[in-house]
Amino acid sequence: MRPRVPDAILDTARGLVASAGPLIAERGLTLVGFAVSNIDREGAAQQLELLFEEHADTVAIDDAVDKVRQRYGNAAVMRGVLLGRDPGLEMPHLPD
Repeated sequence: MRPRVPDAILDTARGLVASAGPLIAERGLTLVGFAVSNIDREGAAQQLELLFEEHADTVAIDDAVDKVRQRYGNAAVMRGVLLGRDPGLEMPHLPD
């Protein structure tokens, strides 16, 4: 089941695509993506629990997280409670 998109967000997205119609017709269109952030009224990030089997392969999980961070940067994966906070000083990581 797909999550319900609020009407205001959907209407805005449709309006943006419609206003870009002439540019899309001229240059073509291969991909459209939309991101929405900071819509939580209370302003609090929420840490979601990852549901793993009883004996999850933690090495595989760590490897997957490392690959995401290598490709998209260290800030790509973080705890929800740290979202939007100043990370402070960050130590550089040496290659393995």
